[in-house]
Amino acid sequence: MLDKATPHVIAALMDSPVAKEAAARHAKATAARRAALAQELAAIERQSGERFHSHYKAQDAAFNECQTVERALNMAKARLGALIAARSVERDQEVLRTAAIEAELRGSADPAIDHFIASMRDEWELSLKAQPEPETSAVRNPNTGRITHVPTARRVRPAERVQAIRQAIASAETLSLEPDQAGVAAKLEALRDSLPTIGAELKGAAQ
Repeated sequence: MLDKATPHVIAALMDSPVAKEAAARHAKATAARRAALAQELAAIERQSGERFHSHYKAQDAAFNECQTVERALNMAKARLGALIAARSVERDQEVLRTAAIEAELRGSADPAIDHFIASMRDEWELSLKAQPEPETSAVRNPNTGRITHVPTARRVRPAERVQAIRQAIASAETLSLEPDQAGVAAKLEALRDSLPTIGAELKGAAQ
């Protein structure tokens, strides 16, 4: 517990030259520190303002550039869509015109073509019903009487004739598109003659 003389002692010490000098130094240092902080704060505010205007200008320029690019992109998309639509219309017209031309060519083609195709379809059905030739033949040994099966000559199978008929029909259909129909009959006859006969031996085939 402080005695009654203590306040007087403290007052005397604070009023001493040493205490006054210390207080003056502290006040001076505090004032200098506050001045420095105020200068730093002012510099920050000044730089912030400068950066704000700089960034605002850059953002505005970037925004305008984006709008320009977006308009150009939209215009390019519109041109692309128009080109696609135009080509689609042209392609449809080409397909329709091609179909019309081919229909007219087929309509005025040699009637022998239709007769040939009809006969080939009949041949197709007959070939599907035909039985293939056996690929082996039975041979009896004259001494032992034992029967063995030996390969026969390679012969035309029904499926091979059917495939040839299919190709002949396709070739005949293309003849109807030829402008000159004068040689159609001979070409049809050649197609018919080229058909393999079921069971006929294939020359040069491996046995």
